[in-house]
Amino acid sequence: SDDFESVNLRIDYSLAGQNTGIVESWSEDEETHERWDAVQTIFTNNCALSGCHSAEGGATPAATQDLTRGNAPPNTIAVRSLEQPNSFRINPGRPDESYLIEKITSDSPAVGTRMPPGGALSNTDIETIRNWILDGAVIPHDFAGHSHGGG
Repeated sequence: SDDFESVNLRIDYSLAGQNTGIVESWSEDEETHERWDAVQTIFTNNCALSGCHSAEGGATPAATQDLTRGNAPPNTIAVRSLEQPNSFRINPGRPDESYLIEKITSDSPAVGTRMPPGGALSNTDIETIRNWILDGAVIPHDFAGHSHGGG
């Protein structure tokens, strides 16, 4: 069939030796591609800028968190925050336990300042990110930089 067939697979996540027990979710369906593209566009336009959360040109991104296209998921999903090591940058299904949400919504986050520093994200952008996290932070399996075991 030429129709999109939704396939959700779960892969144990172990980044930088962090056996978090949190799983990454990825899917082939069109809605997943659209939702992830919307989140990545917010990151690209507001966060993955030179001198901020971008490793382009060999730079070290702020908080070692590269949010450029293809690099955001492995740098955020189920990855512990450097500023708040007891928190995950993105805790799939739990936006209120995701440090990223605190950083983009609080005028007084636990550490540092509200992001992005040039001005707050729109409420629409915040809700787009929050809802994506709430729904499990599902990503397309074929985004650039993603690898998974075959077999």
